[in-house]
Amino acid sequence: MLCFRWKTKIFHKIPKGVVQLAGGITFRRLPGPVDRPWQVMGLRQGMPDRDNKLILAERLERFPPFQSLGVKLLSITDDWAKVRLLLPLNRATRNPGGSMFGGSIASLADPIPALACNHRFPGYDVWTRELAVDFRRPGLSDLELRFDFPAQTSRQIAQELAERNRSTPAFEFGLYDTDGELVAWIYNRVAIRPGSQDL
Repeated sequence: MLCFRWKTKIFHKIPKGVVQLAGGITFRRLPGPVDRPWQVMGLRQGMPDRDNKLILAERLERFPPFQSLGVKLLSITDDWAKVRLLLPLNRATRNPGGSMFGGSIASLADPIPALACNHRFPGYDVWTRELAVDFRRPGLSDLELRFDFPAQTSRQIAQELAERNRSTPAFEFGLYDTDGELVAWIYNRVAIRPGSQDL
């Protein structure tokens, strides 16, 4: 059983403040060392659910690290309670042994909980505080990321934000092959802080 772990901030700086674009898509200023902007995947209010999902799918799939891997959005709920993403086994994601490269798995798993928290708790800076990947078996096919946002975790975050104006929740989820077998189990801890805070 292989496991690696690191602590890092994700998401990248964009110009100060919040910019509202046409159609309600927003940019948030988030901590990070690189000056490449990250688009927070807000949905357009008042639009049909199907149209919102198409917009969100396009935004997620065009995020440069995801686009280079060929990631596809399979399904998502409006509140990010359930997210399903496809990580294809292709030339960009295959390791020299012919199975899924662990870095591709980590790249996909890294931002999803932070994005979900950002969507549910807007107005805060959000980033990945800790990420651990437990590789259970080789990924010999396309993989499906299955992320669920537990209601209990959401209530805990809301309570901690109300009491301390910060929260550091942990999420666990998996990536599964086309036979439904678990390939990698993810532990992802997210930092939710007041705007422009570093800790």
